[in-house]
Amino acid sequence: MTNYLAVVMDQPDKFFTTLAKGKALAANFRLAPLNPVAYLNFLVGALYGSANLKRRLN
Repeated sequence: MTNYLAVVMDQPDKFFTTLAKGKALAANFRLAPLNPVAYLNFLVGALYGSANLKRRLN
């Protein structure tokens, strides 16, 4: 999930769709308590991608 966020970082629609799907998967499989490092890696990728998109759009 995290690596794919980096791939679609320059495509806002795909980025936010992937982010929503990743969040849903993380919730369904309870990723945070199961593997907190993988979940944090996903969240950091999401934060970085969101900040990068905001900078590009402004």
